[in-house]
Amino acid sequence: MQFDPENRPSWRQIVSITGVSERTARRWLTEGAPTYAVRLIDLERRGRIIPESWPEDFKFNHGGYFESGNHQPAYNWQQLTWLKYIVSCWYEALEAVRLAQASIDYLTDKLPRAEVLELEAHRERLREIERQRRVSVAEAVALASERTG
Repeated sequence: MQFDPENRPSWRQIVSITGVSERTARRWLTEGAPTYAVRLIDLERRGRIIPESWPEDFKFNHGGYFESGNHQPAYNWQQLTWLKYIVSCWYEALEAVRLAQASIDYLTDKLPRAEVLELEAHRERLREIERQRRVSVAEAVALASERTG
């Protein structure tokens, strides 16, 4: 099977992904490669293979749904995209916390003492939010699985 001429891998990529020799990789580029190798290389280059750093029991099932290995319902790609969006919103919210704290710092010097004390309550709530642990998308999937079960 031939590689897609619009997106041909280099022989170095073929060697890196499949572990074949340089000679074999060059031959595959000119004469075609086994179907399984073309598919593997395509999946790897498009980032469609789960990284080694993810938990061992995370996998995609026969229907293309993502399973987190904890007997919870599998996730489809829309749900995973939503989790990724939620995590990015969380990071943006944490940045907003930092900006709010900077605004409180600025106002502290300009307000009467009674209002400064009121701002301290807000500052403490912001500290609580900031102390919450940041999560990756993989951790968000695991947390969502725990909570839906």
